[in-house]
Amino acid sequence: MLISRSRLLELFSRFENIRIAVCGDLFLDRWYEIDESLNEPSIETGITAWQVVRKRAAAGAAGTVLNNLSEMGAGTLSVVSLVGEDGDGWEMLRLLNERRVDTSRVIA
Repeated sequence: MLISRSRLLELFSRFENIRIAVCGDLFLDRWYEIDESLNEPSIETGITAWQVVRKRAAAGAAGTVLNNLSEMGAGTLSVVSLVGEDGDGWEMLRLLNERRVDTSRVIA
């Protein structure tokens, strides 16, 4: 089925008025960036000690869906899920709240 550009634009124009709840698993994606020029051999093992210069995190799994909906300008977003009662759980909630996601239905 093909959809015309005008119909697609019409649908997206209503996007800010919709309410979406996502139910699913949340996974905290993490990236560690290294600077190879700073690497050095470990004194204890001789194995390369990678020097992390930047860390990033993002809500993954169902969080990816929420990130994309938020970026597309979807209206009201909420999530139903579970997170750990730890730093990673706290960071997940912080990241989702920054994306305007209602996390009041997330159980820690």
